[in-house]
Amino acid sequence: MMAYTEQAKAGIASTCLLQDLRELSKTKPEMRESWANHMSLTNLGAGVDTQSWTLATVLVGVCRDERVYAKLQREIEDAHIVKGMPVPYEAASRLPYLQACMHEATRLWPNLGVALPRLVPSEGISLDGYVIPGGYTVGMNPKQLGLSEAVFGPDTSSYVPERWLEATKEKRRDMETRSLAFGGPARKCPGMLLAWTNVTKVLATLLTNYEVKILNELDGKPGPGGAVWRETGPFITQWKGCEMAVTRR
Repeated sequence: MMAYTEQAKAGIASTCLLQDLRELSKTKPEMRESWANHMSLTNLGAGVDTQSWTLATVLVGVCRDERVYAKLQREIEDAHIVKGMPVPYEAASRLPYLQACMHEATRLWPNLGVALPRLVPSEGISLDGYVIPGGYTVGMNPKQLGLSEAVFGPDTSSYVPERWLEATKEKRRDMETRSLAFGGPARKCPGMLLAWTNVTKVLATLLTNYEVKILNELDGKPGPGGAVWRETGPFITQWKGCEMAVTRR
């Protein structure tokens, strides 16, 4: 962006993304100022609580299943990761079962519970035998696609990290491509890699140094703290009232 470049040359820090986009609209008439507002709001909405949600879903998936929890703890212990300090990404990224747990959580509980809209081009399209005229809006719901057995194999309503490790290289690539937790291939979240790195490091550090236990059930009785665990959404999907006990290992 021109505004950002000029500020960088002058050694001035950019105030915010919205200011940069508004300055750009002044120098490029084709960039409307209303677009700057919409783009800024989109970026803000896309980043609100998404990493905390992802952390929560992985912990819920792992901690609700004693087999999965024990298997992940064995992987961490076998890696001889040093306790008492943040786990480096290089070490955390070499935990394949942890990565599988993350993929499975984002498949089963994506942050978006609404369809991702796309505008049909003017010439129209044909989808699964249906002809859709140009100008119509179509979309896929990440939650529904994540339950597709044709894409992810059997028992998609269950949390099974092994499906990501047992799949062939081609099948896993297809599963990762069709998981819309971070959007579609040409429209993926630009912060995806940073978010994945952060979640990997936080989970590895947390589970290396602490025992985590879930104290209540979704839509069940209140936990010890009196909270009832509910899911709200659909954009952005959130869990409220999930109680966990964290104790040092």
